[in-house]
Amino acid sequence: MIKKHLPKQPLDSSVDELIVKLDYHPLALTQATAYIQKNFISTGRDLQLYNENETSWVRLLGADDDAGIGEQASQETVVATWIMSFKIIERKALKQLVCSLSCASLIVNTS
Repeated sequence: MIKKHLPKQPLDSSVDELIVKLDYHPLALTQATAYIQKNFISTGRDLQLYNENETSWVRLLGADDDAGIGEQASQETVVATWIMSFKIIERKALKQLVCSLSCASLIVNTS
């Protein structure tokens, strides 16, 4: 799926590694593909971000005693892709806020 929707990505080991890291989970793969496309990053960079944030999303998810091993892994991959998306949204919102405050400051200073 990633290879089909990201034809410009080099076919290196990072694509296969990302697919395995996301446990072949269709929702996680779809989210990762959309994230890569939207942010114009490589699959290698996406994999790097995933690995850097792995401990924080595992902590946020916590252990679910009722979930089986496969179900837990599935939940973790989806949550990880959500968190990565939320972080980029947060950064963009912060940039927009700073820009808005700068513009408001200019308007006040020129009045």
